[in-house]
Amino acid sequence: MLDTNVTVTAGNTKPTSQVTTLTAIPESPATALKFISAAVDQGMGTYSISPNFELEIPAHTYVGTGTYTATITVSAVSGP
Repeated sequence: MLDTNVTVTAGNTKPTSQVTTLTAIPESPATALKFISAAVDQGMGTYSISPNFELEIPAHTYVGTGTYTATITVSAVSGP
C-alpha cells in the first residue's frame, strides 16, 4: 500500500505504509502482516486507507467457474 493510499480524515500525522510493493499475505499458518504503523503519539485520528489487492493464480491451475470470496481481517493494535 503506497503512502498516497493513506489520507487523513481527522487527526494528526498519518500512519506510514510498511508494505510498498505487492507482498504475499501469509496464509498458513495465518500470521499478521503489518501494513501501516505510526510513531508514539502520532497516527491518532481517522484515516482512509485504500489498499491494493491482486489475486494471482498459476496458469496451470484449474479454478472453474463461479464466485470466489476471501476474508481479510484488519486489527488496530499497539505495541513495539
